[in-house]
Amino acid sequence: MLQLDISWITKVKNVESAAVYLRERGFTSRETRSLTQPGGIKLVRDSTIQRICEAAMCTPNDLFRFVGDAKSNLRVLNLLPPSRPADLLKHLPQAAVEALMDKAKETAIPSAIASGKLDGKLRLNVLHLIEQRQQLRPQRYLMEKGFTRMEARKLLDPKRTSFKVTMLHRLCKCFGCLPNDLFNWEGSEAHHLNVLRKEPVVDLQQLMNNMTPQDARRFLRQIRKNE
Repeated sequence: MLQLDISWITKVKNVESAAVYLRERGFTSRETRSLTQPGGIKLVRDSTIQRICEAAMCTPNDLFRFVGDAKSNLRVLNLLPPSRPADLLKHLPQAAVEALMDKAKETAIPSAIASGKLDGKLRLNVLHLIEQRQQLRPQRYLMEKGFTRMEARKLLDPKRTSFKVTMLHRLCKCFGCLPNDLFNWEGSEAHHLNVLRKEPVVDLQQLMNNMTPQDARRFLRQIRKNE
């Protein structure tokens, strides 16, 4: 099962606690208590995920830990965070330290993001994954995958603003994906969350109409190999 887990912030960001780190970035005491409670929060807003991602300069994949079957594709979310720089650098020769410092400067996210000057919205977007599968009836498709009619309607509702972590886990299992695949970024292209921007879905039937019969059959065989 997926759990919202931001305890890694304490180690990677070299701070006293994840709660302190979040409070310094505008989260209320009540919010930090909820987000750092043992076992993780059960119901979370899209906007909260965005705020944490902006505060910690991360993506949704970094916020969820998987507890369960070691064979699940979600196990990649459990990669251990890196050690503190001070622990790794203390035994390196000076030339290596300076090279790493230069590399850090190159990869650091622009300060405009940290100061909140880049606007945009991060949203859970289930419809995109359904359309990629060329399914014309999204609600029926979700129901065929085991979601109730009410659950399907809520997931497809453009006014939906929150989701259960258990629902995120079910979606990841349904689509064989990770949390990042389910979130879409709509906003500044300079924002670090722009890597989650989803491209318009391609109409495969129309593309196949422009293929030779041989290429079309070859393409269909490729799809069957992945079933």
